[in-house]
Amino acid sequence: MNQTGSLRRTVWAALIFVVVSTVVLSVLQSRLGFQNTLTTMRQMPVISDGHDWYGKDSWQFMMKAYLQVHQHPGQDLYDAVFFTQHEKFQYPPTSLLFFELFDKLHMLDYWHLNLFNHLIVLLTALGMARLSVVMASELGLESLTADTRSRVALMALGFVSTWFFYPVIWTLYLGQIQAWITCATIFACIAYASGRRGWAGVLMGICALIKPQFGLFLIWGLFRRDMRFVTAWLGVVVPATLLAISTYGFEQFVGYRHALDYMGSRGEAYFGNTSINGVMHRLFQNGNDQIFFEDHFADYRPMVYQVTVASALVLIAIGLWWSFRTRKDPPLPSFLIAQLCFTAASPIVWVHHYGALLPLFMLTFLTILRNTAKLGGQVISKPLIVLALTYLVVANDNRILNLAQGPFNPIQVCFLVAAGVAAWLLIRETTRAEPATGTEPRTRSRRWFGMSRG
Repeated sequence: MNQTGSLRRTVWAALIFVVVSTVVLSVLQSRLGFQNTLTTMRQMPVISDGHDWYGKDSWQFMMKAYLQVHQHPGQDLYDAVFFTQHEKFQYPPTSLLFFELFDKLHMLDYWHLNLFNHLIVLLTALGMARLSVVMASELGLESLTADTRSRVALMALGFVSTWFFYPVIWTLYLGQIQAWITCATIFACIAYASGRRGWAGVLMGICALIKPQFGLFLIWGLFRRDMRFVTAWLGVVVPATLLAISTYGFEQFVGYRHALDYMGSRGEAYFGNTSINGVMHRLFQNGNDQIFFEDHFADYRPMVYQVTVASALVLIAIGLWWSFRTRKDPPLPSFLIAQLCFTAASPIVWVHHYGALLPLFMLTFLTILRNTAKLGGQVISKPLIVLALTYLVVANDNRILNLAQGPFNPIQVCFLVAAGVAAWLLIRETTRAEPATGTEPRTRSRRWFGMSRG
């Protein structure tokens, strides 16, 4: 009973920390004249119709691409829109299939797209509420899931933290399709935690139709020998790709490869690009990092390109190696590590691309509590303090740090470093030795995520 009360109070303390830290940091930055997380939150109830600059970040480029393929069938979409008109349409042709559905429903406009995004983020918050309880249950934290008050605390932490997590709410402000990927990732976690690996494959297949780097999850699934995940992923991606080829033409995929080559060799110097590519551009001062240019990318520099490619290969290797190394273990830690690695490997990674760090933080937090309960020690431990510090960097709009110039420019890498530290904490806490129990665990439902080790 005492342990139950202690853990429940820790969860409520985490919820208070999420709210208070965001308010304090936002007020401090507001006093200094900077946009902050609260500024973004105040804009959330507004459903933009596209008359302002916000609320159309993804939609404006996708709409132009959609009109191009329908008004000029047979022409190279990327040659016309990306290279000639200099519009930053960075998505594969399969992404336009979603607009076909909106068009059929007579909802292809900014207002309906942003309304759908609001519903998606609400669904994301509800998903996090559910996922927090599922994670605690499968981690063996019965003291947090056995009574109603503890479950309410967990659900409140999951739900509220979503609305205070800057990479998530920024997608609403911008009008970003990334909100769909974050939501799909969270529900893929729920599917995996519930043993429904096929549904996890379906959801990650949908993500791959929008962002090609999630095609790496096919290899991830093969490394884990998870054929249900792989089959479901293929069951989404293959028919959708064939449909896109039939609808738009194979030449669009050839054009997209050229666009990918171009983006990969250049990237962005703007401070919002949190990838290794962005860090290198800013380190060499290759372009203005305080202005986002809508019509061009950073200039090509051989050193930046070489480091970008090398770092991408390393990050992908880490994601796949950890998958292979833990292939007989429960999949969720490996899944979230791979998601982070595959995202960070891209040459252009904006802050809102890290929405999937939210379930990673939740899993790490609960794993620390699990280890404290089983191995003993203080609840407010060093790992928990480090996790809190990394959360402060990742979960808030800390653009004040982006003023660092010249020799202080590396400060701008703090977001990427914090994300890496959070991933390291998850690996560390997951692999900590548990005390021997003298009993063989059940094969049908592990105390982790309901998955067999076989």
